[in-house]
Amino acid sequence: MADVNGRIPDEVPAHWMTYFGSVDTDEAVDKIKELGGQVLFGPIDIPAGRFAMVTDPAGAAFAVMQPSEQTLECAKA
Repeated sequence: MADVNGRIPDEVPAHWMTYFGSVDTDEAVDKIKELGGQVLFGPIDIPAGRFAMVTDPAGAAFAVMQPSEQTLECAKA
């Protein structure tokens, strides 16, 4: 979970965002666009990895993320 105060408009209600792991976020975004989806944000690098927020062709929002090496190391511990 993340504190999104000040990062999204106040009128956006609390919600869950589904993240799908990806070997390559940029390739995943390219495929999403090719298949009719849209990019809402990113791809960008954050400490946890490289991610993007997208929608499928019907408008359902989700994120794709390629974990950083640091994140992968933490998951092994």
